[in-house]
Amino acid sequence: MVDRRKLSRYPLLWVDSGELRHGIGWQRRPASEGGACFALVRLSDLVGIKAIERFPLTEDGWARAWRSLVQRDPASAQAILRILARRDSDTSNKAELARLDAESITVLLGDLPRRLRAGR
Repeated sequence: MVDRRKLSRYPLLWVDSGELRHGIGWQRRPASEGGACFALVRLSDLVGIKAIERFPLTEDGWARAWRSLVQRDPASAQAILRILARRDSDTSNKAELARLDAESITVLLGDLPRRLRAGR
């Protein structure tokens, strides 16, 4: 779920590749305007980011927002999925590399006296 303290008055997008016509994100709004929400936005060079639909900041609201994006602009929805999958893969790869680095250092330094491993 989205941390409400990190919400912005203007829509924040999960993906803004500069090539999309529509995007999806979240937005902070006063309670008098319905409060924090997920936002479906139109992206353009002239107008910038314009919220065109808003949904409650709930699991159901997220499902409705995504469904609306898919119906309105399937190409942007597919592009967002590809970008998010690539990000997830990059994160997984970094974690695996860090694990392998730590394992390699342990193997390489395993025979050195403790004071050398501690940097003394």
